[in-house]
Amino acid sequence: MIKKIKSLQVIFKIAERCNLACSYCYYFYMGDDSYKSRPAQASRETAQQLAQYLKNGIKELHIEKISITFHGGEPLLLNKNKFSDICNILYSELNDLCKLQFGIQTNAVLIDEDWIEIFSKYKIGAGYSIDGPKSVNDKYRIDPKGRGSYDKVLLGVKQLVIAAEQKKIGTPGAICVINHESNIDYKSVYKHIRDELETKSISFLLPDTCHIDGLPENLNPTFYGRQLAEIFDEWVDGDQDLNHEQGQSVLKFFQEYEFVNSKDDNSKKFKLEETRQGQIIVIQSDGSVSVDDSLMPTGEWRKNIAPSLMIEEPLAQYINRPHFTELYEAYESIPDDCQECCWKNICRGGDIENRYDPTAGFSRKSVYCESLSYYYSHVVNYLVSNGYPYEKIESCLGSD
Repeated sequence: MIKKIKSLQVIFKIAERCNLACSYCYYFYMGDDSYKSRPAQASRETAQQLAQYLKNGIKELHIEKISITFHGGEPLLLNKNKFSDICNILYSELNDLCKLQFGIQTNAVLIDEDWIEIFSKYKIGAGYSIDGPKSVNDKYRIDPKGRGSYDKVLLGVKQLVIAAEQKKIGTPGAICVINHESNIDYKSVYKHIRDELETKSISFLLPDTCHIDGLPENLNPTFYGRQLAEIFDEWVDGDQDLNHEQGQSVLKFFQEYEFVNSKDDNSKKFKLEETRQGQIIVIQSDGSVSVDDSLMPTGEWRKNIAPSLMIEEPLAQYINRPHFTELYEAYESIPDDCQECCWKNICRGGDIENRYDPTAGFSRKSVYCESLSYYYSHVVNYLVSNGYPYEKIESCLGSD
């Protein structure tokens, strides 16, 4: 039984429609059409339900920090007054009870000065999605009429950057999915986002997939690792003041990791059952609750989770369902076929959605295993060549 959660991440789907029609969109084109049965936008009443839902959760689970990310679809499709009202409801009900943070993930097409003022008022951290330069972005990130979105995205991002320079908002962050079909090296994409869009926070994601679909045929299994390695070289050479998640997380591991080989299985079990460091839930526009969208590639596993409504099932009851236990145990464990791998402590089998197999659950290694191994090896070679003690690396990796 989970009795305490230190942090909770809430993805609030305030708009379940979009003004773009990106061909690879995981939300609208992954075979789950359930969004069609829900309202296009969340109502004020749903926001009030969420505030009460989280208030009760804070009390029952002793939650210390809640991060609410406004998501979609495209969240900026909401009327600005309605959006402000939703922010005000959540802030006024929750801010005194926990550490509360707001964020938003947008395609940046609709950003204007009024939105900037709203972000500033409620201290909303903004992230935007992009594929790269205009020639790459406009292949896939198109509107319903097939027109590219780059020019409008550029205008929106420039306003975010100016607002950040004026200290109205925090540093905006770019998210880019590495797409093997783009026929571009992603170091050049990184440089474009850094130089042309003047963005100081950049994250590169791997495509959503698992062992149901695997990697595309005839694709070199190290492709994604080589792209990450080239981006790392560009970043580490002179951009370490820029927030690059995939680079910073690996360096942080080697700087801070202390390998502990504990045989006390009972203490680990106690921690699993009593306290969790973090949890992610998704609140749909109709007030229903679901698991993280990153699990969409798991297909039937995700669809077989019985629906929950905030007004019917408390948060403390929902996160004690068996599927959350299964997910958390997957997060905490390293797959059997990774046990002999030298990267197991840093990789831990990869993201759990990339480990999923219908016959083995989340117990297989990542479909991106070869790419992750390539990337970690590249970073270690960089560290060693720059004087980082090999003995320290061995200690971090848990080598004998």
